[in-house]
Amino acid sequence: MRINAAFGGLVLSATSVVLSAAAPAHAQSFLATASGGVAVVKTLSNRDSARLIGGGAETLSGRLGLGAEVDYVYFPRTTRALDSERGTTSSPAVKMAAVTLKGSHYFGEYPAGRTRPFVSGGFSFLGGGAFGMLLAAGGVDVWTSRRSGIRLEARGQFPIMLAFRCGLVFR
Repeated sequence: MRINAAFGGLVLSATSVVLSAAAPAHAQSFLATASGGVAVVKTLSNRDSARLIGGGAETLSGRLGLGAEVDYVYFPRTTRALDSERGTTSSPAVKMAAVTLKGSHYFGEYPAGRTRPFVSGGFSFLGGGAFGMLLAAGGVDVWTSRRSGIRLEARGQFPIMLAFRCGLVFR
């Protein structure tokens, strides 16, 4: 638990520094995303995986972004043998929403290149706000045309999920 608290403080500090950095003056723009992926799960009953699909929107001012996402999260049914091997335990499939509020920093200048890496930080709320998670993410947008591209992202939603997502991004 002490490691999670220290890591959470580090991520929060880094996010504050990134979001407080002065960006050059640019007109505001808008990004929309649609993505899906899989997650490795820890500490949520006896579950060890989840599937995610969702979308989000972000307003950009230069290299900085502020946005929100809504995901549908599906935890599949699981059955496990007890440690004493005297029985099993099972959990039914569970479906719930996850809402994320985040800030982002994009590297490089648009429209200089086809790829634009980013880092994000914020908070996610799983199951109608019943469980809060600290978000730390990073990835790259690969622009295939002037207005659309492919997004690849790895995100940690601490303390329980590590997700890998891919999807579409639109300007």
